[in-house]
Amino acid sequence: MTNQQCSVERATVVPQLPQELWLLLASYADARAILCLCATDRAFWRTLANAQRLWRQLYYATFSGYATEVFWLAVYRARLAKGTEIGDQPVDINWRRAVVARRQTEMNWRLGRSTVRSCFVPESQGAESDWVTSGFTPYELLLRSCNSDMPYTVPVTAVDTREAPLLIQLDDASDEEQSGAYIYTVGDHCVLLSTRQLQSGTPLWARRLTGGSTQRLAQGGSVIDRRGRWALVYQSVYGGPGDRIPLHRLLLDMNGQYPPCRLKMLETFDFEEYRIDSTVDVENEQIERQTLLGQSYPNAYFLAAHDDRVVLFAINGSKTRLYWKVLEVTFGSNSSAGGSTETGERTDGLVHSHVRTVHTGCCLNAWGANLLVNHLRACALDGSYIYARGRDNCSLPVINFVVNVRHTSGAVRALEGVGGARENLRIFRHGWVDCTTQRFIMRLTHRRVLVVTLHHNERQRGDGWPVRLLHFDDGSVVASYSLPDNDTAKHVLGDLALLATHNGGDSRLLLFDMFAGVTVRVIHGAVNRRYVNSSLVSPVYIFAEWKKGAAQHTNKKRHSISWLLPFGDKGPLVRRLCWLDFMPSTIN
Repeated sequence: MTNQQCSVERATVVPQLPQELWLLLASYADARAILCLCATDRAFWRTLANAQRLWRQLYYATFSGYATEVFWLAVYRARLAKGTEIGDQPVDINWRRAVVARRQTEMNWRLGRSTVRSCFVPESQGAESDWVTSGFTPYELLLRSCNSDMPYTVPVTAVDTREAPLLIQLDDASDEEQSGAYIYTVGDHCVLLSTRQLQSGTPLWARRLTGGSTQRLAQGGSVIDRRGRWALVYQSVYGGPGDRIPLHRLLLDMNGQYPPCRLKMLETFDFEEYRIDSTVDVENEQIERQTLLGQSYPNAYFLAAHDDRVVLFAINGSKTRLYWKVLEVTFGSNSSAGGSTETGERTDGLVHSHVRTVHTGCCLNAWGANLLVNHLRACALDGSYIYARGRDNCSLPVINFVVNVRHTSGAVRALEGVGGARENLRIFRHGWVDCTTQRFIMRLTHRRVLVVTLHHNERQRGDGWPVRLLHFDDGSVVASYSLPDNDTAKHVLGDLALLATHNGGDSRLLLFDMFAGVTVRVIHGAVNRRYVNSSLVSPVYIFAEWKKGAAQHTNKKRHSISWLLPFGDKGPLVRRLCWLDFMPSTIN
């Protein structure tokens, strides 16, 4: 059968089935397969190309809601909105084109295709540099002036702009607070700022990623976690001199629509909430109570966040057990009573927030009596699974614990040797425990795997660190390989990460495929630092290397990364800062 006959036959078959059926079948495929199908057959193109509901579903099924993907989508929205007159209104997205642009961005990273972005900033003649990068947002490059120590911004899509960096002004701040302003952290919804000048009760400000004025938030907050418009903070409250009230936790709306919500349910640990079986030995029960890591919940983090509702989890531990609690906080008209609850502050008789315990759970033999765990840290892997790591007085974790807290409640026991599980792995319904000494590197949410390095007494000679990819669901080893020696590893996008390697005087930046376990390429002409973090790299941008050049401008130096030159014949010196942009130039 010829290609022309095949095309005619396919064109005849496609109309015979209702479009709704084709859309249903396509929803079970992956985005790449549907793109290939549309590209090779006009009949399928006519049927599927403009089915936006399908493409939106395929986009979110292919690319997880992890922070890197949230950043990429925000950049994509910003590019679509640029040059339009829609103001603050949401921009319409063609989700098929979004899938293509997202795939192309990752391919650009792999191939080294990028657009050079740049700006000129004023510079002192004798300075190494008057500016330090503080990070990227989807709209701006954040800078810190070494002269004033205050935060500034420049448009992230700038090309040789000579506009002076814009100072971030703190709303309702004293001169002392403004002079000590600094960028505290950059989230997926806003930039949080604080000030260095106050000894206690240091306030927080929020600035939307799109720019504009700042919003003053809480007094005395230390950020634990953030998600969307919400921030979870510890707050120290001070009375008179030396009179310090114990820490409590606040849920802050960085949009300022709702007042702070104090989470009193996390301030006291109550054994009665866990309803442990009464047949448990009373003496051991008393030991567990005496060996709690905290009389409150020392760790709390977000599971999910929406405009008027958030879901959080909190953990605590004892000699052998791990405890967890899931809370739901609702605001405004969605606030309702029921179950174990507490009501937030009222103004004019209106309930602003309502907190309830969804459920609690406990693993009775989380790490066993032979391991002494005295420090716990945790994070959410997705909207259901959490990862907790425990360690003793050493720096390396001695226990790794994963559980689906949405579906696991009550008391459970982890069992060895179930289903041929590997050594040191114990499993239970909706969770598992791994007692191998290993270090968490990152999570690949779209693959549903954890990336961990094993730490034996001696690493493999010349082959770097042994790495395992562990599946969220059961802890099984999906793949293993050797990771090159590195000082830091920073997740970029999809399977890709940047490794900062350092061997004597030789420093290199490697783009590494964390799922396949292979080096993609060496990043040349970009940042050359021993440690790579979010101040230097993002899912779309990477800051270029600082180079101090001659105070002149020649054609040969035109394409250098950064140099000094006079701003006019007798003007002050300026420095050209560059960063690389991997978003495809044509996205529509």
